[in-house]
Amino acid sequence: MYSNLHTKSIIVRYLALFMVLLPLWGMVAKAQVGESIRITGRVTDSIGTPLEGVNITVVGNPASASTGADGGFQITAPSNGTLRFTNVGFISQDVAVDGRTSITVVLVEDVTSLTEVVVVGASLKQRDLTGAVVNINEATLKERPVLSINEALQGKAAGVLIQNSPQPGGNASIRIRGNNSMQYGGNPIYVVDGIVMEGDFNLLNLHDVQSINVLKDASSTALYGSRGAQGVVVVTTKKGGAGQGKVTYDGWVGVQEFVNESLTLGAKDMYELRIEALENSNTVGGNFYANNPGATHQDFLDQELFAPGKLWFADYEKTAYANGNSYNWLDAVTRRAVQQNHALGFSGGTDRSSYYLSFALNDQNGLVENSNYKSYSGRINAEQQINKWLKVGTNTSYTSGRDAYADDKVFGVARAANPLLPISADSLYLAWGNNWDINMENPLRSLTIDRERTRNKVLSANYLNVNPIEGLNIRTSFSIDVLEQKYYEYIPSDIQQAKRDSYRGRAIHNIDSRNNYQWDNSITYDKTIGEHSISGLVATSMSRNSFNYTNVTARDFPIDDFRYYNLGAAFDKPNFALGSDFVSSTLLSYLARANYSYAGKYLATVTGRFDGSSKFAKGNQWGFFPSVALGWNIAREDFLKDVEQISQLKLRFGYGNVGNQRIPDYAFYSLYNPAYSSGQVSFNSSGLRGSPDLTWENQRQLNVGVDIGLFRDRLTLTADYFDIVNSNLLMRRSLSTLTGYREAIVNIGEMTNRGVELSVNANIIRNNSFNWDLSANISTDKNTITQLYGDVDAIYAFGGFTGTDIQREGNFFLGESLNTIYMWEFDRIIQESDMDYVNSLVLPGKQLQPGDILPKDQQNPGEPGYGVIDENDRVIIGKKDPKFYGGFSSNIAYKGLSLNAVFVYSYGAKRVSGYYESLMSGTGYGPTHKDMLNRWTPTNTNTNIPRATYDNPVRFSSGETSWGIQDGSFLRLATLSLGYSLPQQVYSKAGLSGFRLYVSGNNLFTVTKYKGYDPENGDGYPTARMFVLGVNVSL
Repeated sequence: MYSNLHTKSIIVRYLALFMVLLPLWGMVAKAQVGESIRITGRVTDSIGTPLEGVNITVVGNPASASTGADGGFQITAPSNGTLRFTNVGFISQDVAVDGRTSITVVLVEDVTSLTEVVVVGASLKQRDLTGAVVNINEATLKERPVLSINEALQGKAAGVLIQNSPQPGGNASIRIRGNNSMQYGGNPIYVVDGIVMEGDFNLLNLHDVQSINVLKDASSTALYGSRGAQGVVVVTTKKGGAGQGKVTYDGWVGVQEFVNESLTLGAKDMYELRIEALENSNTVGGNFYANNPGATHQDFLDQELFAPGKLWFADYEKTAYANGNSYNWLDAVTRRAVQQNHALGFSGGTDRSSYYLSFALNDQNGLVENSNYKSYSGRINAEQQINKWLKVGTNTSYTSGRDAYADDKVFGVARAANPLLPISADSLYLAWGNNWDINMENPLRSLTIDRERTRNKVLSANYLNVNPIEGLNIRTSFSIDVLEQKYYEYIPSDIQQAKRDSYRGRAIHNIDSRNNYQWDNSITYDKTIGEHSISGLVATSMSRNSFNYTNVTARDFPIDDFRYYNLGAAFDKPNFALGSDFVSSTLLSYLARANYSYAGKYLATVTGRFDGSSKFAKGNQWGFFPSVALGWNIAREDFLKDVEQISQLKLRFGYGNVGNQRIPDYAFYSLYNPAYSSGQVSFNSSGLRGSPDLTWENQRQLNVGVDIGLFRDRLTLTADYFDIVNSNLLMRRSLSTLTGYREAIVNIGEMTNRGVELSVNANIIRNNSFNWDLSANISTDKNTITQLYGDVDAIYAFGGFTGTDIQREGNFFLGESLNTIYMWEFDRIIQESDMDYVNSLVLPGKQLQPGDILPKDQQNPGEPGYGVIDENDRVIIGKKDPKFYGGFSSNIAYKGLSLNAVFVYSYGAKRVSGYYESLMSGTGYGPTHKDMLNRWTPTNTNTNIPRATYDNPVRFSSGETSWGIQDGSFLRLATLSLGYSLPQQVYSKAGLSGFRLYVSGNNLFTVTKYKGYDPENGDGYPTARMFVLGVNVSL
């Protein structure tokens, strides 16, 4: 009791003393502080570019402000006070007011800060880079209101080819410098704040990203060893800075619509095409006219097609045609979809600590009904300088996402539906004519299938830095990347899928988790002696990846209300399926890197890394991957340093080895799967024979590059040439059935990949009120298979109905590209004058007529096989890789207005569009492309479109020859954005430090000859056009 009273007494005394001293302190302060004045000004970098987001504080005073898009600011401060200007990547600067009401400040780049932003494994500055690296900064990322890192990169980085998924929450396909593995290549790795990721990149919140660096050559990726063979994308997230706290809000709402919906004929044209197809048919029209000499077209209609008892047309089709009705089933299952994204950010700090907090909501409705994706994410990046030699920090994020999927068949069946069939959910399946197809499930009913996936991801990098002496840094970090997924599916008992397979409801429940634990330890040392700069790194890295899953399938429920919540209610106990699995792998690495620079002119980097992987058997687990890179800053030589027009001229050379271990775990073992049947447990072969001699793919890469800057870097150019040799290629090889296995993963063959990349950036106009920047990049790469195995010069992919037909895709040929298309070459559309030649050909199973597709006979007269169309006439038609690709953009800023346009393009790729080919069957009993309006007829012979006929089996289909192969070239306006930043005098009255409104359009138009849905993303889930309204607010 006495203690509490004594404590209260002390508090009261201190409060009283504080109240007495406060007026005195105010008098002293008033005597020392000058009169407050209103100050306006502008902040730029060293070459005059306005800097947005610079934090401005008054030393010893709580007042603060930040610059707008034009670099302008307003702040109230004492006339004899001091303003402090801070910004990430620049040296902080204190400026005395000295009674001035207008101040212009030029901030200088902070080399140390740039080292932290542009990370290539160890401390390297952008100007000292010797490898092929592309940097995308935060300002560039803000140009496009997109949701993923891959979308932001598209068209911005030379040598990077991206195919984004139009499906809500979908992952993109990304290739850096083309294809460098026959089967086990794929996407690059992502390194987020030091954490290596190999999937689920779409779960990263783009608003958290400070910068992206794309590492392309062996000297740049060498620090990542066997993981870097397909390239590395280094992502650095935002951090707080010293000064008053900052709050930002970025939000937008968009509406998506179907880009390319009306490809097919309507009801009237379909009805009339079927009449023509039946009349052209030997089995229908041919027989009728043969049996009725002198009959007319009207006779054919009255006595054959529409005679009583004839079933060529269904009654519902006749009614729809007579009434002029056309039914769009695709409209019934698609919609205009609203998407929205909101992100809050909080940042700040002192000279010893910093923090960055963020929260984000991403809500995407899909174009197909009942499909959407919603995620919530949060991040905390915090760092604390404990004392002058010890610093700790964490970069941690959490994302929770939910995907709802429409059934895979909904979109496909709806676009294939009969436009003469009235839209209704009453029938279980759909029809063409009187053929009610049990496999063509009613898409309106299929929308009731419940498919859902939830994902929870934790990404956390936690580190401790020790600086015992100047230049020496000891760092240890422990990181986790944990993803837990749950998948649920329920197929109700009243839809065709359940009826056809004879069950009353089916439920699926899958649970899986992927865990990656990573422990990195490094020692770096930097020292400058006169004009000599050296730095070194030695490090160890250990990562353990594991995956486990459990899946349950149950059938036959008493009522559909149980769905997947009570699997035990299923009646069909004998077919109750339960499965589980667990796999893991470990990678242990030792690495070292040394950098040397003399006077900033001569640069050298040497790197070596040992990787040990549990994916290979003993004796093959370790690989060594060295690299060397050299650079020469010619612009710093005496003979050029006085040439003001040349601000940068650097030559780069790099050579190195990296590996690839992206194969399934335990591929060196022959595995068996347990199975339960009739009370007995048996172990069956997985079909994959173990390969104990399996070893790393090896990639040797040469890179030569040049960086040029002119007129104080107002015009910059970067060019690179690369030559890659990939050997010991990993591939699944088919085995004889006598071995008891279907295939084995083996090291076979070799391939090369060569290419050129070019990037140009130009500041066309730059002054106080108007800026215009242009940028463009172009890339080309070509891979060639130089060795398979033994004396084999081709490996064929077999399939088709019999499983023995050579497929047009998936084959490998010596001396050719990986992604070839191999099939019969289209010769011409047969004319009446060609029939003597056609009748002389040996065409097994074919009876060709004028208007049909004719394949080319590859043999000349007198050569063996001439006059016979068979497997010997198949040739390589082309390849699916583009000849060149890239992007270009324009950014115009006038005072507070900004106009940004981003284009992406690709040229020379061949595309297989199975959808377009199916639309050109010409039978009248399936959806048909509008191209068939220009089909061959006796009066329209000058066309490349084949005739309509019901007799498809006796002629070559559009997919059997190269007739249907598409030109995949395109030019796309990916983004057009118009923004307006309010003047500072307007938003500062509301206590804000920035306010910007913008409107944007994505995928506004595409110029292409491609006849399917989309030359970039294919013909699956529909590509969308989106219109966006957004706002950026800071305070």
